[in-house]
Amino acid sequence: MANLDPIWNKKIKESDRALDPLGVNRVNDRMVGELLQGITTLSSRARYYSVYLWFIDQIHKIKPKADVSQFERMFYDMERIFMLSCVSHEEIETKKNHKDVNGADKGRKIWKESTGKIPLDFTYMGNTLGGYGYYYQGPIQSLGLRQQLVDDEFERSSELGKKIIAPFDEIAKQTEFLSLLRKNNTSKKSIQEIGTKLCLCKLKDPETNEKNALRQLFFAENGNYYREAIFRRESLTLFLSIIQQANKKLVRLNTQSFLSACYFNQIQENGNTFPIVIPTKLSDISDKWKIVKAQDHLAYTLDSILQCFLQFLKTKNGASLDEFFETVFSDKLQREINSITNKTNSKNSILDNNLKAILELIISSNLQDANFADIEKTSKDFDEKTSILSSVNEHNCIKNIEGELKTKKPDVVKVVANGVFVVLITASRMFWRNTQRTSAWDWLSKLQRDDIGVEEFCSEIMSEFKTDQTSFREFIRSFIKNRVIINHDKIYRAKLHSNSVQKNFFEKAGNNYRQVRERKAEHRNIRFDSVVSLLNDLDLVNLSDNTLECTVEGEKTIKRNTDT
Repeated sequence: MANLDPIWNKKIKESDRALDPLGVNRVNDRMVGELLQGITTLSSRARYYSVYLWFIDQIHKIKPKADVSQFERMFYDMERIFMLSCVSHEEIETKKNHKDVNGADKGRKIWKESTGKIPLDFTYMGNTLGGYGYYYQGPIQSLGLRQQLVDDEFERSSELGKKIIAPFDEIAKQTEFLSLLRKNNTSKKSIQEIGTKLCLCKLKDPETNEKNALRQLFFAENGNYYREAIFRRESLTLFLSIIQQANKKLVRLNTQSFLSACYFNQIQENGNTFPIVIPTKLSDISDKWKIVKAQDHLAYTLDSILQCFLQFLKTKNGASLDEFFETVFSDKLQREINSITNKTNSKNSILDNNLKAILELIISSNLQDANFADIEKTSKDFDEKTSILSSVNEHNCIKNIEGELKTKKPDVVKVVANGVFVVLITASRMFWRNTQRTSAWDWLSKLQRDDIGVEEFCSEIMSEFKTDQTSFREFIRSFIKNRVIINHDKIYRAKLHSNSVQKNFFEKAGNNYRQVRERKAEHRNIRFDSVVSLLNDLDLVNLSDNTLECTVEGEKTIKRNTDT
């Protein structure tokens, strides 16, 4: 019997991009995984969900007694034919979407090199189940589209999966696809004829019933009303709603502008700020995405400080923490803080003020009637009234960090100053949720577990506010030391104990630290590109290099899922 437990994908070449040296990605991954269940960064084409199930179904019909090796061989052969048909279709309809065709790089090479017959026996992907094994097996399983009966040697489609297969099967029957399975080669014309019917881009054709079945799947309109399915439907509808509103302002939505819309109910593009109205039925899911953005604030800040710390060590050819903090707490830090808080004429240092005073400064900058005796209510008022256009806000600080990190020699003082204010402003905005326990906050609490999350950090910040015992200088030092330096070491040692091959980013010898390798700070991945690609395949949005807009069907979907 084939194993349906989690499987190893292709080994990914170790890179900074793939690592999580501070352990800040896990909470984000859990949150986004629940909000967009069945959609991953690498499962971006909607038709593959039908195609791969159809492969499985056909193998059961053609060779019901096949063992696992026979199943894998037949599956691999089927995907090879399908991949070549998509590659061939690129020459026919050049303006259609032919991105993310699994194995296409090798397929295009074979296609160009073949002058007569095209071979059907070449190796194109390392996994014995091709792109299915690499990218789609997990998502398809999570959506309940496949199963494995006791007597089965390999998986088969579930009853829900069969509903997805049926429309594709009707189209596939019109082609010679299955007749090519036992051939070593065939004509290019035969492959092209299959591509005109089965290419990934053809799902969007008006006459294709298959996309209706897939729409019902992703929008939980087929009786699958479990929690994650509802989250996915609401999230996808939220994407559509914000895409629609952004397009009316001639703004092409991207990852950060989507999150900004959830966080601020605003989008800023080219110096212009546009309001975004979140439909009432989507307010709770939008609040969950707002918390995703808050988590990104914390993670991106820590990542940015780590990057600057590593660059500092490289420049100094190794240095102690005291040397690093001597640079951080230079006179320049005060000037940067004054700039962030719009106290440009102030000569008084606030680094030795209590953290409480700093939080009051942040809140009062946007909330003139702040009542610090009732910090919970004040936090909620601050959250509601602080926008992208406010005097002090996270958006501006993040932009400052991004701009600085684009330079060849980022200024560590500017990054630290803006980063610290990002997390303090975020904590001030989020704290009321910690007390009132909104549904979104309870959801975060369950997913945060023992990892670094914004709930834990908000609690710590507000505990300091109430005890009033920590100076701003002490807070900055402790934040960097504990959350970056010590936590990096903790994560590194934990991975070593798990027998995984890991490399640290810096190492300590005596009192000095030495850079081992560089780190580039990045925002967390929320699968935006995959969502947009799927919505485009389902003909709910039109996607081009310059525009992203809702289709008529997309607008109908918004209305259907938001009408009270």
